[in-house]
Amino acid sequence: FKVWLEGVYREHARESLNFFEHNIQVWRQVWRALERSDIALIILDARCPLFHFPHALWRHITADMGRDAVIVLNKCDLVPLEAVSAWVRHFEGMLGEGPGSC
Repeated sequence: FKVWLEGVYREHARESLNFFEHNIQVWRQVWRALERSDIALIILDARCPLFHFPHALWRHITADMGRDAVIVLNKCDLVPLEAVSAWVRHFEGMLGEGPGSC
């Protein structure tokens, strides 16, 4: 865990991470669930999806584990269709081709 967390700290400023990203108990539960899963869903609030997008977790699932992952935009009914489409394009461009999907 320490090695993994140090890698996260190298890529992201500590103050930009929330409490749960520093908590080993949370990560143990996430890792157990991922070990038993064939695919992971990353559910993001469409009103501000970048705030909820866990970059380190996405990379862990898709690159380290080689698993498929899908981004699900939730609460799309609260956002104009143009904004939802723009977010989909953003994530497709940001994540590119690979085991993940948007």
